[in-house]
Amino acid sequence: MQSNNNSYRKLNPSQHVFELYLFVNPIGLKCLNSEHEVLHFIESLELNEGFKVHFRFLTFHNFNTVTQYMKRLNMPTNDLQLRNQIYETIYEASLAYKAALMQGKKRGRKFLMLLQKELNINMAEYSSDLLIEVAKGANLDVEMFLEDKASSFVKSSYDADQK
Repeated sequence: MQSNNNSYRKLNPSQHVFELYLFVNPIGLKCLNSEHEVLHFIESLELNEGFKVHFRFLTFHNFNTVTQYMKRLNMPTNDLQLRNQIYETIYEASLAYKAALMQGKKRGRKFLMLLQKELNINMAEYSSDLLIEVAKGANLDVEMFLEDKASSFVKSSYDADQK
């Protein structure tokens, strides 16, 4: 009797592509750490296992994101003015990341991670000057970056990501 074991096929790395989406707070330290872990994991899969991985970091903002951020920094969560300011900062940082992505995925990721590092490790204050400094650090065309950030295309593209 011949055994026909077609129900099990060994996973062949060259035939499989994984898609990975990581939703992140563009100003959050936990998200920066998660991004580093994901990049390390992807590198390991591609180098050691031969798998191909397509991935995207998607920024998002909502009231839960703001609350978690405020709690992590021991901010009063009932301060509505502060809450609105943080909400707006997360939104603006998300648009900045989306604008940076217009100059390439790697540059966009570098921009995001540099921004998170500046805000969380170096304790820089979020500002237009900081965005320009980070854009330069990510080797972006700063003039184009600022134009893209203000464009309706970036805003509608970000809104599409939120859905």
